Amino acid sequence: MRFTEKIGKSLSYTNYAFIKKITSDTCKTLNKNMCQILNKLKADVDKLARKTKDNEKSREALDCRMRRLEEKLEQLNSRLDQMKDQQNAEEGLPENSESVSPPSSLDIEALIAHAKKKEQDQLTEDKERIDISLKAAQYWKVQGKKLRAGIETVNTSAKDIVDGSQKLLETLSDELKNELRNNQEGLNIIARMLNRLVETDTRLNALAEDIMFEENLKELDEEEWKTTLEGETIKSSALKKINKKLNVVGMENYRIVSNLNEIAENRKKGVLDFLTRQVLPILDGINDGKNHLIKRIAELKEKYTENIGEIENWFKTYADLQDVLTELLERLGVRRMDIAPGATIDFERHEPFGVESDPEMENEQIREISRDGYVFTTQDENLQVLRAAQVIVVKN
Repeated sequence: MRFTEKIGKSLSYTNYAFIKKITSDTCKTLNKNMCQILNKLKADVDKLARKTKDNEKSREALDCRMRRLEEKLEQLNSRLDQMKDQQNAEEGLPENSESVSPPSSLDIEALIAHAKKKEQDQLTEDKERIDISLKAAQYWKVQGKKLRAGIETVNTSAKDIVDGSQKLLETLSDELKNELRNNQEGLNIIARMLNRLVETDTRLNALAEDIMFEENLKELDEEEWKTTLEGETIKSSALKKINKKLNVVGMENYRIVSNLNEIAENRKKGVLDFLTRQVLPILDGINDGKNHLIKRIAELKEKYTENIGEIENWFKTYADLQDVLTELLERLGVRRMDIAPGATIDFERHEPFGVESDPEMENEQIREISRDGYVFTTQDENLQVLRAAQVIVVKN
């Protein structure tokens, strides 16, 4: 029998059923030995062929070496046959059986259980994030409804208050009426600004709308996992398919979670932006008007002693407007920062609006509050800055 035929015969014995039954170390050792023998033989043949084409002694030596190799291969084949027969005997198979179908080495059910365990772990985290975002979205939806209802109430109250001040003004003498006419127009502008928020600003309605979120987290069922692993016989390949599928499902669920979180954040941002850009500037105008008039009202009362009561009642319009807006803010968990002159500036809560020297105070102490700052209560009852206070800081 030719040398190559003997190699072919030896390899034919090592069918899949047999190789899977011997230890991986034995297979690796046998294959390594065979490869080393063949590689060494090829190298020797090439070397001798180049150097001693006509050297008969070298040919004889080569033939002798080949015969020894053939004997070793025969011994190796014999040993493989013995091991195969021993395994077949243990399995109840006939000796030299060569028609055994390769058995599946995969426990598909175990792999599916492994996949679903990983999937459930991720789903648990995603559901927790969904719950957090849903609660946040609902919280800010409620705040939006409170804001809309509150602005409508403030608008009605402010209209009545300003109309009352206008009627009171009309009862005064022409001279006193002229003294307060421009300030009354400022009050009328504030009333119109509040009315515009209700009548023409669509954002209030949007902030109070119900939140529609109907997407469900993706979860694979048993049949989908079986379809994914169908035809797989190699564990490493099956695990790659599992991880790829989990990544696809994970990305889809991440998109769903992110979308809901974005909805909650947008609703929160909408409410807070409306307060800082629409409501607080109106309150600032009322505060500034009141503070600006304090000295002048005192002068008017001295000048028009017979109208002190009417002047005080008219001036009380500013305090009444302050009260209705402050009450709205309190219902929404917003309150004014309590800042005392002499406190050290806190750059997270205070915005430097200017600097002045004051020999009786230290550097970076607050000398004056130019514009009030506000904080709001979060869903978890923490306080966060809604708007920093503008302050004049001492710099000597």
